[in-house]
Amino acid sequence: MEQNGKPAADDQHRVVVMDDLSQPSKRTVVSHVVQSVKDELTQIEISLKELSSLDLTMDKREVMCQDASKKLQDLERTFGDAAEYLPAFEQRLLQSRLSSASRTLAEKRSVMAADKGFSFRRNLSKARPIVDQKIGSLDQVDKSALLISPDMELRGDIRQDEKKLKWSNQADEVTRLDRVALKDKDVLLSKLHSCRIFLEGPCSTLQLKDLTNCTVISGPVRTSVFVTACSQCTFSVACQQVRIHESHHLKVYQQSSGCIIEDTTDCQFGPYNVTYPRIEEDFKEAGLSREENERWKKVEDFNYIVANKPSPNWKIIPEDEREQFNEFFFI
Repeated sequence: MEQNGKPAADDQHRVVVMDDLSQPSKRTVVSHVVQSVKDELTQIEISLKELSSLDLTMDKREVMCQDASKKLQDLERTFGDAAEYLPAFEQRLLQSRLSSASRTLAEKRSVMAADKGFSFRRNLSKARPIVDQKIGSLDQVDKSALLISPDMELRGDIRQDEKKLKWSNQADEVTRLDRVALKDKDVLLSKLHSCRIFLEGPCSTLQLKDLTNCTVISGPVRTSVFVTACSQCTFSVACQQVRIHESHHLKVYQQSSGCIIEDTTDCQFGPYNVTYPRIEEDFKEAGLSREENERWKKVEDFNYIVANKPSPNWKIIPEDEREQFNEFFFI
């Protein structure tokens, strides 16, 4: 991004990195970049350990989480710019540490959310319901088919505050959330079976955990998407990075700087394929580029490190089998 004809601070940093790496002293600069990333990661790891201290207030923990999240995003961008110049060993080492730090941060946030608790806010009842294909008309929609409904406080399956939204323990539901409900939220979808969810707007982070036979279609996610213990699902996401753990039989349409899988089998990947009104605006708000690229093919399998041989745990979805999703998909 430019400001008054000059590159923004983050872009300046990235330009310097790329310019330096193109100079004859590339090896020295690469070594400097690697050491710089390692030093920053060490500080982040120390900060994440300190989050467990009982002496810290909840507000202080939230500030530390936000600071760690921003620093990790900056490091991921720096690493993404420099990765192609790094030896394979250094790439895997740094990527593993970045992934571990991001997972730890997500876990800390989940624990904090549980400690703090959530409160349901009725103003979200303005979010638009969506009609199940089997129902056909809004008059026939059962309350259980709506994510936001008057009885949600009693059901207790949706919890949220100003920064987090969690939906869990549901089956055979069809759900849509718009940008008003999602804005700046860390979204967690967990323990869902045969559900279809459309996140029509940008959110901060997205965690998908213990989902079976579900379809999740998402607008741009500002940071990362974490997938854990999911099976027989279809996901379509755009974000900084996708991380998939302990999951099987997935179709993942994604746009990111790269995807990591671990303890995961039978995954198929394709390019991000979602359209809906104002999606261009949502990409800008999330700080992501709408331009298509080939990075959706960049999948690293941490359980399969064999040079010049593709992992047997994932493959590309054939072009004639790829789906397209829009705001009418669930109607």
